[in-house]
Amino acid sequence: PLVCWTLPSLMSRFQENHVSRAMKPTDMRARIIDLYEKRLDPSKVLLLKNEHVALRTYLDTLIKEVETGRCNQLHELRKKQIDWHSEMHAFVTKYLDTPNLKIDEEIRLQVDPEKRERPTTTAERDDIRKKIIQFQLVNYMSAGTKLDEAKTKLKKRYELIARRVRESSEEDDYSMFLNIFASALDPHSSYFSKDDLEDFRINMGLSLEGIGAVLQNRDGYTTIHKIIAGGPAERDGRLKTK
Repeated sequence: PLVCWTLPSLMSRFQENHVSRAMKPTDMRARIIDLYEKRLDPSKVLLLKNEHVALRTYLDTLIKEVETGRCNQLHELRKKQIDWHSEMHAFVTKYLDTPNLKIDEEIRLQVDPEKRERPTTTAERDDIRKKIIQFQLVNYMSAGTKLDEAKTKLKKRYELIARRVRESSEEDDYSMFLNIFASALDPHSSYFSKDDLEDFRINMGLSLEGIGAVLQNRDGYTTIHKIIAGGPAERDGRLKTK
């Protein structure tokens, strides 16, 4: 099984065998922190600006700890995630249960989190959360779903996210860390957990052909990040980026 004390040796093997030149430890940690924060709060709706700053400091200490084969802070991070997502689930449920809640067509939302400022107050965070929830409701409704059913589906989505984080294990902590570590070396490197490797082998054995597009998850919905040249999506012509 994947355990904490194996992480330093796996990290060392990654760097020894990777095609890129070895980076300075400080540069590597900075990349890992950037990737972690995007993984933990990609939509900028969980953490306030001061909490985000504190998280970066926490992650720097966490990485140094893992480099020595200790994982207490790595496991504490999972507990923090559970709290964040439980609070978010409660907020979404309460907002969607607002009597006579309707779609507000006056709302304007910057859908790209990279272009949004991180909220500095609870009121600002609540406002952006409500806008995102409204936007997600409209996405359901644009596919023919009635408002009440869209509310139910959205509640379920956030419930599943919170449950998935709550039911994650220590091995998931290690896998996530190693995957982020690999991606810090370059965007095309990743760590395969035992389950990921099994899924990969099944897919390769079945010779499945993808749609020829790179997908991203933004605020709970899927967007087209890039169309692969020569792939089915490009030949078909209907899918567009963003």
